[in-house]
Amino acid sequence: MAHNKMKHVSGNKRFNYFPILVVSTIFSISILGLYLYNEPINFFSFSEQAAEEESDLESIGDCDIFTGEWVLDNVTHPLYKEQECEFLTDWVTCLKNGRQDSLYQKWRWQPRDCSLPKFNAKLLLRKLRGKRLMFIGDSMHLNQWYSMVCMVQSVIPPGKKTMSDENLSYIRYFKIEDYDVSIEFYWAPFLVESSADPPNMREGKSEIGVKLESISNHGENWKGVDYLIFNSFVWWTRASPAPKFR
Repeated sequence: MAHNKMKHVSGNKRFNYFPILVVSTIFSISILGLYLYNEPINFFSFSEQAAEEESDLESIGDCDIFTGEWVLDNVTHPLYKEQECEFLTDWVTCLKNGRQDSLYQKWRWQPRDCSLPKFNAKLLLRKLRGKRLMFIGDSMHLNQWYSMVCMVQSVIPPGKKTMSDENLSYIRYFKIEDYDVSIEFYWAPFLVESSADPPNMREGKSEIGVKLESISNHGENWKGVDYLIFNSFVWWTRASPAPKFR
């Protein structure tokens, strides 16, 4: 997509968004997982392992997960490897594109007063059974969507998972047949409506008009989705020329 190749430049130096992306990806998924893990479970029996997983999650209780620090974890991380995720496109594969270090993949959030269980793809899919999860935002949030897809796809048998390949559409989806789950991405760089929303206007070079009080057109596509995750940042501060508000 054209907007994915956009470079935000200040003078001759390119702004490095990657640390922001890594932190927001891990934190967003951690919060989502904790929320989903506390949802009621609608099936009749569990294996012994599943019961232990539920017990681990219950032990978190009322822990303040927002107070803590990032720690380097060489044991449980990374949660997936680029070469093992068949759905990654070339422009989001950092190591394939020449990045030399990989330590950025091994940071995890450690709350001060408790420990978050390691991400469990099967448990998450059981919680999402029969539901839709949608990421809404810009290309940074698209990267987070890709990360979520890579974190769950390894536990799904071949032929039971489908990725849409419509690069110039508002909605992308990843569907898991056995769980009747759809993990989706919706392109809305400002969340509210803007002239940068249409697929042919994503290069970020034209003057952008933003309708601050208008969200109804996007909202029509969000109806019926069980979980919505919003994220918007880059286009508000780095768009050139600066967006005009209407």
